[in-house]
Amino acid sequence: MVTFVQIMKNKYLPFVLAVPFFFCMSRYDGIIFDAILYVTQYVFSIDPNRFWGDPAFLFGNQDSFGLFSPIFGPFLELFGVSLGAFIYTFLMQLSWVLAAICIFKSLMRFVGQRLWILPVTILSIVFFAHGMAFSRIQFFNYISPYACSRSLSIALGMGALALIFSKKRFASLLLILAGIVVHPLTAGWCFPFWLFC
Repeated sequence: MVTFVQIMKNKYLPFVLAVPFFFCMSRYDGIIFDAILYVTQYVFSIDPNRFWGDPAFLFGNQDSFGLFSPIFGPFLELFGVSLGAFIYTFLMQLSWVLAAICIFKSLMRFVGQRLWILPVTILSIVFFAHGMAFSRIQFFNYISPYACSRSLSIALGMGALALIFSKKRFASLLLILAGIVVHPLTAGWCFPFWLFC
C-alpha cells in the first residue's frame, strides 16, 4: 500500500499540482504599464520614422539597458500584438513556476527534507502571486501579469539559483549572464550570491 509520505516524495507531484494551482493564482492583465512601452519600442524598431522627435527614442529609454525587444518582437510578429503579449506572459509565468519548483526541489534536497517540496512550492505561489481574480488578496507582486523584461530576467535568475543549489556553477553563471543581458537589475542580484556560494 502506498503511504502519504511516499506520495509526497514523488518527484513529479510538485509539477502536477503546483503548475495548475499557479495559474489559478496568477492572471494576465493585458498590455499595461511596461508592456505599453515594450510594444511601442518594438514598433519603433521596425518603423523609426513613426516616432521621429520623441524624446524617449532620441535619448534612450528602458530598452537601452537590455536586449529585451529582440526577444519580445518575434512574439508580436508571429501572433500579433494582443495574442503575442499574452503568449509571452504565459510562457514567462510558466517559466517562473518551473524555476520556483526547481529551486525548492534543490533546496529541500540540500537540507534533506524532500517531503516539504510541495508544501513550500504551494506556499510560495500563494505568497508571490497576484491572487485570484476579484479576491483582492495578495502579498508580494513578484510575478508580472503583463509582458515585461523583468519576468524573463527573474525566471533566468531563479533558474540560476536552482542550479547553484544543485552545485552546477557554470550553468548557473550562464543563466545569470543571460538574465543580466535581458534586464540588468533583476538578474544582477544573483551574481553576488553566485560569487559567495
